[in-house]
Amino acid sequence: MRFVIALLAALCVALPLAAQTITGSIVGSVTDPSGAAVVGASVSATRVSTGVEREIKTDERGGFVFTALQPGEYNLAISLSGFKKLEQRGLALSAQET
Repeated sequence: MRFVIALLAALCVALPLAAQTITGSIVGSVTDPSGAAVVGASVSATRVSTGVEREIKTDERGGFVFTALQPGEYNLAISLSGFKKLEQRGLALSAQET
């Protein structure tokens, strides 16, 4: 019985800690001038302080999601053959922010 009570007490303490998030996300979509989704564009997010870069491709709706990013300043670059490269610098990302 003591074991069960100790286990329940430990779970009650651990559950709130599991809900804390120390990362953020960058979410967006890429469209052409007519508003149509741009599929397969390369999107890179570079953390300014470390130079660490992550790259993904846009999905069938032109969407992209970078998850589990450490808080900090990011530069975003989007490119696809036949389109002008787009760069957004100085995106500030906080923990638990999207």
